[in-house]
Order: sequence, then structure tokens, then C-alpha cells
Amino acid sequence: MKLFTLSLFYIFSTLIIVCTAFYKSDPRALNRNVSALLNQLLQEGNYDKRIRPDIGGPPIIVAVNMYIKSFGPIVETDEKYIMDVYFRQSWYDKRLQFNISGFDEFSMSWVLLDKLWKPDTFFLNGMKSHLHRITAPNKFVRIRNDGYLTYSMRLTVTATCKMFLRKFPFDSQTCPLLVGSFGYTSTDVKYKWQSEKPVDIEPNLELAQYDMTNITAIKNKLVTIGKDVHSIIQINFVLKRNTGFFVLQTYVPCSLMVCSSWVSFWIDPDAVPARVSLGVTTVLSITTIGFGGRSQLPKTNYATSLDWFIILCFTFVFAVMIEYAVINFIDKVTQDIKSILNKRKEKKEEDKRMEQEAQDETQSKEDGKEEKGQEMKIDINNVPEEDKEDVEPRNRKFFTKRCYSEPTVFSDFIPTFTFQTESENRLSNTIYEIPTVILKTTKSWTANQLFNFFQILPTEEDISKELETETSPQKFTEIDIASRTYFPLTFTILLSFYFIMYIYIIEDETPLSLYN
Repeated sequence: MKLFTLSLFYIFSTLIIVCTAFYKSDPRALNRNVSALLNQLLQEGNYDKRIRPDIGGPPIIVAVNMYIKSFGPIVETDEKYIMDVYFRQSWYDKRLQFNISGFDEFSMSWVLLDKLWKPDTFFLNGMKSHLHRITAPNKFVRIRNDGYLTYSMRLTVTATCKMFLRKFPFDSQTCPLLVGSFGYTSTDVKYKWQSEKPVDIEPNLELAQYDMTNITAIKNKLVTIGKDVHSIIQINFVLKRNTGFFVLQTYVPCSLMVCSSWVSFWIDPDAVPARVSLGVTTVLSITTIGFGGRSQLPKTNYATSLDWFIILCFTFVFAVMIEYAVINFIDKVTQDIKSILNKRKEKKEEDKRMEQEAQDETQSKEDGKEEKGQEMKIDINNVPEEDKEDVEPRNRKFFTKRCYSEPTVFSDFIPTFTFQTESENRLSNTIYEIPTVILKTTKSWTANQLFNFFQILPTEEDISKELETETSPQKFTEIDIASRTYFPLTFTILLSFYFIMYIYIIEDETPLSLYN
């Protein structure tokens, strides 16, 4: 009996080996077997793709991993990024378990996918995504004998990325990608990352303006959409912006424009067209170079790091023009003071000459009267009353004249009254004329007080000493000479402070709170 049992076992084992070899050696038989298996698994009575696996039981776990083929471009104006990715999902469907000797799993084309249940996965922060279909839809499914399915497809995903640009172009951005189910709640479907490293990147992947410094994954996350709680997973791409482009296109040219404006301090102040043209050219260049690159950024309601740099450069270039305007104004005031002092000197000399002539004339008349008095003596007591008026001296008159004192620079003029003899009547017609420039300047007392407070404008004493000593004025003013030192020094200090603040002290803002 024992021998008979061993004989049957040997025969049965031999038949199994022969049948297996027959199937492997005959592809047509194998195809018929697999086709029969799929028909059996997916027949209408055994499988319904409208119902998720384990309906009524625990939620199905969908494991996700990605392989990034390309990343970018990153568009700041639209606050979005684009990537090309192989997106894979895996889950268990016990309804698809099978047992074929020699086969653990087999891959099926995209045609079979229409007959299977699949999770309705979507990207919560996605703007636009599409499946590649050339030359055929880029997707497939792999089925394992224990009912484990792997669904893979190639997608181009466009997702939103809220950007904070206060440190632009020294900023770092964190762009998230949120994956979840569109219709199933957390009681039906839960998502998780497939491994500790859920995202792989194509080797030697390079971005044009960024470096991908880190990738972090978040799992077991729940969000409330409406009244439903959904399970999602999240991955964050940490991107550090490369500053080389902006250094070459903005920082270096604008800095050179500021340095070029300082050439004005060595140009003759009398060369008005040269200095004005240089100032206007540098201002327009700063405006074109600096604010032209602003069009690549979104219209934010705050100033970025680049904006503050452009404002700094624009301020220094504009200050050079203001400096020359001050010099030109001081030179004009100096010339007016010299003209007033020269006219004052000429008038004094003319007054002395006319006074001397009047004294000589008066003296000659008095001498003539004395000679006549000695020759003819008149008894005034014998003169009738009506004739006494003729005897009274008619050369004494009381003249009232309004004249003006010599105008000092930026001071009010005061009217005075003088008593003059008839011989001095000619002098009463000499009235000093106040220059129109001084009258106009007197009205702007606020600007005058400001200039006087900082002791910028020259005084009459300074100009008088210069005229008395007959010293020639310096070609360059003290303001020009001081500006040659203070402008570069101040710009260097502020620029150093700017780079230290934005590179080492001010931290990046993170947009992750928007998605938490």
C-alpha cells in the first residue's frame, strides 16, 4: 500500500512538471490561460469597477511615489511652477488575486485600466495637468498575484506656488505639491508615501534660476474641504534663487552708473551743459536698467530687496544733480553780492564827488555875498513890511524825501527822511535801486533761513574781503571737494549695510502656513 501511494505521488508530480513545461513551451496556451484568467477576474459577476476594494471595511491605503524628469520653469509673475513627473500609485485589491504557476505578476497596457477601479487622485494646488499621449497614452498597470496593483503614468503638472519676494533676488522659495482624493473621504481612502524617499530626481537635473536645496515629505495629513475630511500627502520643494543673473544685469550696471555720476565733481562748475547732461543721463539709465527688470515680478504691495537697491542708486544719482543745483545757486548769489557791492562802492564815490561839488559851490556863493556886504550896507529896519519877504533868504527850504538805505543781502529796506538845503537838492534825485533778484529772493525767507542755518551762502564780509584782497576765487567749491569724499564713502557704507542685512540678517518668509 505504501508503495502504491508513492507511485501515485510520483505520477502526479510528473504530470504537473509536464503541464508546466507545456505551457511555457507553448505561448498560445499561455496566452489562452492568462486571457481566461483576466476574463474570470473581471467578469461582471466577480468584479465591479464602480466599487472600491474592501467596501464597508477599513479605508484603502494608496501608496504614492514620484520620479521627477524635469523641473521648471518657475514663473514669478503667475506664482506657479511646472514639472514633468512619473506619478505612481499602489494599492491592494483582493478581488484581483490569482494563482498561475510560474507567474507572480504581469504588466498590462492602458486598455485594461478602463476595467479597473482606480483612486480619483488629484493635485489640490494644481492649476493645469495633462497626460502625455504620444505615441500612446503614457500609463500602465502592473498586477501582482496577491492583488497588489501599481498604476504609473507620465504627467506634466502646473501647480501654484505662493511666493514671498521681500528678499528678491536673495530669496528662497518653498513650493508645495498636495496630493489627495477628489471624492473619497478619509474613511474610504488614505494616502501615504511609499518609502522614506518618496521622490527621486533625474540625475544632473539643473534649474535655470534656482538650486533645489531640499525636498521634504509630509504624510498622514487631514484637510477639511467643505464638510468632508480628506486624507492628503504633501511634498515641499525648497528652492534657492541664483543671483548671478541679477548681479550681471542690475547690480553691476547700476553701481557703475552711480560711480559715473561722481565724475561731475571733477567737471568745471561753469560747464553747465556737461554737468547737467551727465546727471540727466545717469538718472535715465538707472530708471531704465533698474525698474525695467521689475516687470518680471508680480505686482506686490511691498518693496523687494532689488527695489531698495534701485531706490538707493537713484537717490545718489539724483543727489548729484541737487548738489550741482546748490553750487549754481550759490554762484549766482555770489555774483549778485559782488554786483551790489560794486554798485555800492560806485555810488559812494559818486556821492562824495557830488557832495564836494556842492560844498565848493556853497562856499563860493558865501564868499561872493561877503564881498557884496562890504560894498553895500542895507538898513533892514527901513525896508517896508511887504518887501521883507524878498529880503528873507530864499535858498533855505525844507525838503522831504523818501529814500532807501543801502540794501544788504536778504534784508528788508527801510525808508528814511532827510533835511537838505537847496544846494543839495540835486542829490535828492539820486535814489538807490534795489536789484530785482534781491527783492525776489527776500520773499523766499524759509529757503534763505535754511541756507543761512547751514552757513552755505556767502556773506557780505566774505565777499568784501575777497574784493579788497583781490584774490581770485577757487575753480571748485568746497562742496564739490567734500562731495568727492563723502559721496563714495556714504554709498559704500550703505551698500555694505544693504548686503549684510538682506543676505545674513533678514530671514525668508515661508508660505507653508497657507497650506497647513
